[in-house]
Amino acid sequence: MSGVLAAHNATITIKNDGYVTLPPPTLVDNSFTLGTNYGNSFNSTAMLPILPNDLPQPGDPLNTDTLRLIDPDDSNQTGTGYTTYADLGDLANSWITWEVFGDFIGVKFGPAVPNDTPFSIDYTVSSQAGVPPVGPATITVTRSSTADVEVNTVNEFFGTDCNDAGVGDTVDLVAHATTNTGTIDPLSIDLDPSTPGRQTTFTNHWGTITVDNDGIATLTNGTTNYGAFTYTISNTNGDISNISGIFIIDNHSCG
Repeated sequence: MSGVLAAHNATITIKNDGYVTLPPPTLVDNSFTLGTNYGNSFNSTAMLPILPNDLPQPGDPLNTDTLRLIDPDDSNQTGTGYTTYADLGDLANSWITWEVFGDFIGVKFGPAVPNDTPFSIDYTVSSQAGVPPVGPATITVTRSSTADVEVNTVNEFFGTDCNDAGVGDTVDLVAHATTNTGTIDPLSIDLDPSTPGRQTTFTNHWGTITVDNDGIATLTNGTTNYGAFTYTISNTNGDISNISGIFIIDNHSCG
C-alpha cells in the first residue's frame, strides 16, 4: 500500500513496505549579539536560546535530548561540546567554547577573541519521533563593543555547599547582578526567557525551579549531579540582561 495521510496538519507518507515516513523538522539559523562582559569567563557563559525559532512538525515536537553540535572539523560527527579558535596562532587565548546545556547552547570566549567579529557553529536536533531535520542550522554570535547592555549578571550554582545539589537548594539571583543605571528589580526575574511574559517557575528534565519576590531561586523538585536552567533580570528602568545560567553541580567532594 502506498499513500499519504494528513495528521495534525502534517503529511505522513505510507510506503509500499508498510513503513510510515514522518516529515522532518526545519531548523532556523540564529544570530545573537552580546555585550563584551558576557562569555569572558565560566561565570558569564552566554546561554543562547536556539530552539524557539525552529519549526517542528505539528504533533511531533523537537526532542531536546538530541540537541547536538556539529564537529567544525568533520561534519559527519556530532557532540555536546567543541572548541573553535579566532586565531590559530594563539590557541591558548583565542578559543571559543560551545557546549550544549539542555535546550540552550552555552558559549565562552578566550581573552584574545576580538569584539565585533561573528563566530559560528552548526547544530542539529531531531523530533520526538526520531526524525532528523532537513539539514543543520547555524548559530552566529558576536560580542559587540557598542552593545547597550545595562544589566550584568553571572551564572549561579546549586550545590556550592559541598553537598550534592538537591531539593531545597537556593541561590540569590540579585546578589551578583549589577546595573549601570537604576537598581536591580528582583520582581523582573524571568526563568523562561524563551517564553513571552515573566515565568517564576520552570521545569525541565533536570527538575523544577522557582523564584520568589526577593530574587531567591529554589530547586523545588528533582535532584541530579548535573543540570542547567536559565534566567534574565532587569533594572528599574526596564533594561534586560543577557541570558545567564543557573547550574546544578556535584560538589560533594570539594572539601
